[in-house]
Amino acid sequence: MSHDLRTPLTVIYGYVNRLKEQITDEKLLKEVDMIYARTKEMIDLTEELFKYAVYKDSEFTPNLERLKINEILENGILGFYSAFAERGIEPIVEICDVPVYGVTDKQALSRIISNIISNAIKYAKTDFAVTMTPDGVITFSNTAPELNYVNVERLLDRYYTVKSNSESTGLGLSIARLLAEKSNCEIAASYADGRLSISVTVKDGLA
Repeated sequence: MSHDLRTPLTVIYGYVNRLKEQITDEKLLKEVDMIYARTKEMIDLTEELFKYAVYKDSEFTPNLERLKINEILENGILGFYSAFAERGIEPIVEICDVPVYGVTDKQALSRIISNIISNAIKYAKTDFAVTMTPDGVITFSNTAPELNYVNVERLLDRYYTVKSNSESTGLGLSIARLLAEKSNCEIAASYADGRLSISVTVKDGLA
């Protein structure tokens, strides 16, 4: 269903964008801007729904192979530096020098990392840190005073968002959890001293 929705929504988005370029009345332009933004949110939601459905499908089979996790993590972080710069956040990155290997799907792990960092960019206000220990535990953390122990336990649930009016679809972290389950990884969220931490561990071997 999400696949069927994407095309008409994209068409609407295109028409609204053209309409924006032709409007000169300031009040009317603000109203059209709201339609434009809401349409973009719907497109993002249907895209996430489509991805969630694909990953949840039992026919999705990850390509498990032994990979150097350091490189995948470093590449994943590099892709977000400009986004953090726009928010005025300088990420603290501490990745161990020792090569860390694990058995997983490269694209799935990249997606997990991307979804976690994307979520942090939406909510982090002052800081963001990534660490990886020699035993292969990757931890993403940021100050999150609006959270508590109860809603942190639900962060990885499908559709859950901390704020009901958030721009988040509530699917990013649930997709990360789904991919972790299918790609020989473990993912968990924790909260302590006003700080959110999401850890990812890639197993070096198959259970």
